[in-house]
Amino acid sequence: MATWELGLKADLFDRRARFNVAAYRTTFGDRQVDFPSPANPSNTETVNTDADATIKGVEADLTVVPLTGLTLNASYVYTDWDVPPDVSPFTGLSKQTTIAYTPKNAATASVDYEFKPFSFGVLSAHLDANYSGSFFTADPPAPKSDSYLIVNARLTLGEVRVGDNGGELAFSLWGKNLSNEEYSVFQFYLDAPGLIRGLNTHLNDPRTYGAELTYKF
Repeated sequence: MATWELGLKADLFDRRARFNVAAYRTTFGDRQVDFPSPANPSNTETVNTDADATIKGVEADLTVVPLTGLTLNASYVYTDWDVPPDVSPFTGLSKQTTIAYTPKNAATASVDYEFKPFSFGVLSAHLDANYSGSFFTADPPAPKSDSYLIVNARLTLGEVRVGDNGGELAFSLWGKNLSNEEYSVFQFYLDAPGLIRGLNTHLNDPRTYGAELTYKF
């Protein structure tokens, strides 16, 4: 494996902003590829191949603190990969392998705000959004997952002092996947003698929400 990376880290505006960016390229040589037997999937043969695979991309993130207690974050990742097809020792046919869970485009953004509206405790609010383009979870013919945008939120009243022993209470309300987005986290074909060739799909968690009460001492 050979890798190069070039990056920049910068603190700006009296350290109220931080920007990081990096570009990279990785080449994988002497790959090992597993081929299950079409007649018996539990029988697998590993093939050593000389064909190189490459993955390259750019990553960037930005953090800004425009006001006391307010923090803004954003990040973006671009990834491009190339894996040459390999020949199955069982069938003599080419098989396209993939780099799983690697979307071409992915991004996140978040807002955090912390302040003291009461004479006790600290109130903090958090909101984040996470985007992912489509990606493979298994080698073709399994299809790509759908792209998705997941939004999460959390509101916490913390640092509430209890008693004289320094104990603190924190109460939180939270929600995950607020828009109830649905996408495939894993999918593959059940394909073997005696089985109907069907696509087995596992979905992400639906919208969830809850409350938490913690005590530190």
